[in-house]
Amino acid sequence: MECNELDASENECLEFEFDSVSRRAWIVHEDNMTFLNKDILIAFYFHRGDSPGEGGSGQSWDSNLLPQLLAKSVSDIGCHVLTDGEPGGLLDEVATQCQKVTLANSHRGRDYFYGVIPKP
Repeated sequence: MECNELDASENECLEFEFDSVSRRAWIVHEDNMTFLNKDILIAFYFHRGDSPGEGGSGQSWDSNLLPQLLAKSVSDIGCHVLTDGEPGGLLDEVATQCQKVTLANSHRGRDYFYGVIPKP
């Protein structure tokens, strides 16, 4: 199995096996808006938000951009989502499908939200 779909040198591919199935995961280090233009399907979305201010992207992935991201879901079942909802908050229709998860060592003491969100 090769990790060549993203081709950008800034991206890191992790290959592993889970439940006897080979898997690939990419860590994308680039302007995430360009990711929306790539022909890539996703099954899991993790987002630890940044600040909307100086040094932050200000991109509202858990609200304004989430429908575009979920459209890339691998299946009609939807996409697993784990996020802190920052910046911009979490879409109400997404928040109602997630459960709050408190992690002992979370970044900035934030709560996270987990759920499986259906493909729009």
